[in-house]
Amino acid sequence: MTTAAIVGSIFSSIGHSISVIFHPFLVLFATILAAIYGVVPNYAIAITLLTLLIMAILTPLTIKSTRSQLAMQRIQPEMKKIQLKYKGSTDRVAMNEEMMALYKEHGVNPMSGCLPMLAQAPFMSVLYFVIRGLTYETHAGSSSTIVAEPKYIPKSSQMYHDLVQSHGHMVSFGVDLSNHPFTAGLTLVQRLPLFGLIGAAIGLQYVLQWQIKRNTGQGNQPPAQMQTIQRIMPLLFAYIYFIVPAALTVYFVVSNVVRVVTQDLMFRTGVVKRPHAKASERVIAATATDAKEQQGGAGAKPVKPQNRSKDKRKRK
Repeated sequence: MTTAAIVGSIFSSIGHSISVIFHPFLVLFATILAAIYGVVPNYAIAITLLTLLIMAILTPLTIKSTRSQLAMQRIQPEMKKIQLKYKGSTDRVAMNEEMMALYKEHGVNPMSGCLPMLAQAPFMSVLYFVIRGLTYETHAGSSSTIVAEPKYIPKSSQMYHDLVQSHGHMVSFGVDLSNHPFTAGLTLVQRLPLFGLIGAAIGLQYVLQWQIKRNTGQGNQPPAQMQTIQRIMPLLFAYIYFIVPAALTVYFVVSNVVRVVTQDLMFRTGVVKRPHAKASERVIAATATDAKEQQGGAGAKPVKPQNRSKDKRKRK
């Protein structure tokens, strides 16, 4: 079995579980998508409009999540000081108490940044599998003939009839969104737009990361390990883009555009305040000084600035 087949099998298994757990939501989203297509009979536009609708509903959660993540990043230097204080100590209880006191002082809930994102996950998964269900195929009765059988959308809808009539092909602006770049039988001209969609999806993920880094400042960046993961994630998603129908890539492109625009508007309008990078950098510098003092052990302590000023006056 090829890697693509294994991944496809995994997606099918996940899709079956989601279809059972979230079936009412799958039908709801699919019905809305079919209704949009009935007004604007274009697959790409219908997927775009549905994605915009869902992202608009989730915007309050996105704002809350961003605020929480920035709040955690602001107190990272203080957290590092506490961790440094108890480095090598077995008194984890005292360290955790200090951490909780720090959270309380700054009004930060360490879980508040994760919960909004987790709340968004079911909606994003449902939308993902609704779009994926549009290209579902099955055998016609007992024969070996493969026919299109779109899932979740109403069978009386125009979208359903168009998909069945076109044998599952979703042609939009001259591009068949039911294909991926490595679909057999495609010409180079047919593959190029599909590669372009993937490039746009990956590029937008990096733009989003750059935007977050610019808005949070150098002194409020996540740990190096997390930054490495963030740089690798778009490449991991790229593999998915290469093996799923392009209609799903349209969803990823649109959702990433919305995230970039939303992030920009949040900071421009002041809905989310930019952290003060200089203040954070001063705290980090102080943390680094503390580390050097502890590592110096019996070494001489650094002279305080005010003492140096007194020495200068005495010499005069």
